[in-house]
Amino acid sequence: MEMKWIPVSERVPEAEQLIVFTTGGDYHMGLFTKHGDWYSGTSKRYLGKDDVVAWMPLPEPYREGEVMPDA
Repeated sequence: MEMKWIPVSERVPEAEQLIVFTTGGDYHMGLFTKHGDWYSGTSKRYLGKDDVVAWMPLPEPYREGEVMPDA
């Protein structure tokens, strides 16, 4: 699964947990709610709509014995 940042100017996610990148240059484990709000699970705070620049889905969880393919 290729991980790419998705600019919020292009689209926002469905309500889900994800990784967000902010205007301050930080990234957080985050949450986008069905009401259109952004929250940081990393800093435990509300992120304003103008604070989030881009997002990406969380990677698949680790599974023991799973081998990473050669790049």
